[in-house]
Amino acid sequence: MSKNNVKKIMIGFVGILIIAYSVVMQIKAGFGLDSLNALYGNLSIVTGRTFGFFSICLGFIFILINHFTSKKRFNWTALLVAFFIGTGVDQFNQIFAHSMNFESWSARISLFLYALILYGIGIALLIYSGMPSPLEELQFAMQKLTNQSVARAKFYTDLALFSGALLTSVLTGLGLGQINVGTIIITIFIGKIIEVSLQLISKIEKKNTRVQPQS
Repeated sequence: MSKNNVKKIMIGFVGILIIAYSVVMQIKAGFGLDSLNALYGNLSIVTGRTFGFFSICLGFIFILINHFTSKKRFNWTALLVAFFIGTGVDQFNQIFAHSMNFESWSARISLFLYALILYGIGIALLIYSGMPSPLEELQFAMQKLTNQSVARAKFYTDLALFSGALLTSVLTGLGLGQINVGTIIITIFIGKIIEVSLQLISKIEKKNTRVQPQS
């Protein structure tokens, strides 16, 4: 394995760690999660199973759907990403179980914005590393099924996940669960945060490449 590939894998795992941590901080803030994590979170609350359990199980289903619709090989790397993110969320949930429990609105808003920015950075690092995620697998499957553009397929994917999270909570008497105003905010701003983060990562990478001595 080349040094560049090892570097990309390390960047991907840093991204996974940041994503897992930021999801827990979003939960602590109490303003809701994005559609995918809201689905995991609501299922976790309803069933008593951990967040990571559903990250792995549903991740497997998403990858399996793309496997059959696109007739591609089962993406075990994407399942591994789901495993590490889910396990990371479970571990950080335990670490911060008795801390970061803020009551004031200002503290919770600050924590949410901090977590939102970190979430975008983590996703950008994962994208930059080239490591796939189950969400991408589901989006690819949706694009194949609907025969639409990537953007439209992403919209349908987000809508399906949001509906799943909403139905899970409403039909079980949970209310909205992890769906809240933060869900809307994340949906609106996460794309831009990822875009800016990717630009910064590329600039840093180019700068480091230029300063490396020629062998």
